[in-house]
Amino acid sequence: MESCFMNWVREIKRDIRQEVIAIDGKTVRGMATKSRFKAGTDVKSIHLVSALATENRLVSAQVQTEEKSNEITAIPLLLEQIAIGGCIMTIDAIGCQYEIAEKIVKKGADYVFSLKWNHESLHEEVKEYWDMLDFDKPEAQTKYIKFRSISTYEEKHGRKETRDYAVSDDVQWLRKRFPQWKTINSIGVVESTRDTERRYFVSSLGADEKLFAHAVRAHWGIENRLNYMLDVVYREDASRVRKEYSPRTLALIRKIGLTIARSDKESKTGIRGRVQQIGWSEDYLESLLFRSDFASLLEVS
Repeated sequence: MESCFMNWVREIKRDIRQEVIAIDGKTVRGMATKSRFKAGTDVKSIHLVSALATENRLVSAQVQTEEKSNEITAIPLLLEQIAIGGCIMTIDAIGCQYEIAEKIVKKGADYVFSLKWNHESLHEEVKEYWDMLDFDKPEAQTKYIKFRSISTYEEKHGRKETRDYAVSDDVQWLRKRFPQWKTINSIGVVESTRDTERRYFVSSLGADEKLFAHAVRAHWGIENRLNYMLDVVYREDASRVRKEYSPRTLALIRKIGLTIARSDKESKTGIRGRVQQIGWSEDYLESLLFRSDFASLLEVS
């Protein structure tokens, strides 16, 4: 079923130059049980790692792993299943591994990895580089460090937020200290008015501040457009289904349903409302299923 799903996505996916593909994991928490009476009968939650083509808003693939720490082994398997040439892969700090970076570059893609304390030495070096940067007076630091910066302003849902981005391709010194990281071409930092703590990144991209800002911002699409929607629309974390492959299969079906609901470009109703309407009206469901984009899915099925 997953193979058919991935073939379908390849058929309907639009080719977008340097599209950001975000990779992230999500635990189906509701299926877990803990018995007080019989040892060995506990059921653990499954953890699924998914790849979201952020501009197409399509889930390209999913891989199951038993525990969150195993995302490191699941991500390479996920990369084998999808075409990523010409894209930009974004991954949280748990997937910031030089082996994964090399695999992405060999497949003709670029990456932007979040960097945290799980790589303490690398994180500390990048942090020290950016410590002297004051986004209020960036021109004052140009004689000490080399960088390009950009700021964005967003007002949404009554919230106002300014985000400052800086990126530098001055990384020869970093590659000498960490020779296993052969693919690093730039380092970046992000600071926002809502979150005063800075976030650091390593990337195979050059020092393109606009592209860096776009990739960092687009990564949150997998949280807002996938993980959040699965819980709000389908109440995935409340699902108690736990037998054999059922949790994994249902997780895939939910993602297919989300994709079909998003195909209605004319409706002004939110995704949750569209999913309800699909359940109420067979005519509406058929109008979505038999669009040209979804004909290939029906043929495969």
